[in-house]
Amino acid sequence: MRFKELIKSHNPYEYLIAFGSIHFLLIPIIFLKKGTIELTFNLFVEPEFFNFFYLFTLIGDGWFLVPCILFIFVYSKYKNLNYKIEVINIIIISLIMFLLTSIFKQLLFPEVMRPIKYFSSVLDENWNVNNFDLTFHRFKSFPSGHTTSASMCGFFIMRYFKNIYSRLIIYLVILFVGLSRVFLFQHFIIDVYVGVILGIICVFLGDKIIEKYTKNE
Repeated sequence: MRFKELIKSHNPYEYLIAFGSIHFLLIPIIFLKKGTIELTFNLFVEPEFFNFFYLFTLIGDGWFLVPCILFIFVYSKYKNLNYKIEVINIIIISLIMFLLTSIFKQLLFPEVMRPIKYFSSVLDENWNVNNFDLTFHRFKSFPSGHTTSASMCGFFIMRYFKNIYSRLIIYLVILFVGLSRVFLFQHFIIDVYVGVILGIICVFLGDKIIEKYTKNE
């Protein structure tokens, strides 16, 4: 099957593999020295982009799961899908995401510093955190929870859009959520890169669980 057909595939495993492969092409950016991107493009350097990226970062907030579930419910009813299975699936995936991010942040890497802490000794004296209505966290940087959440919702919703361009737009939105976390000085590039991968893994695992559940019915 051609790569383009994998992206358009109705099988979630196939399009997840396709986008995972696309994401793999971006792996060189995680080897950049810390600060290469974070210190040159952020809200302190380019404050005029604050509102733009802040809107994108909201997509990764926990509350965004509510309209996501509502969309899945309405779409499933409209297309005569089993809305109960669809909603249960996204809830299971969300629980998997919460579990994985908690393990990483709370147990494995709780002391990993965020940019505002990591660069505290070299920050420009004009970079005043009080100029922005934003909480600057200092630890538990890895991985980006916002990016993982946006990735999870985005890759799950992709199944309802068979057009390749629609799916690519959703993927770009996911990337912009990750970029917003870097711009807002909340995470490093590697944090958001891994966040996208975790989102893909969560959707894959959730589908496997639902697949097993429905087979037993």
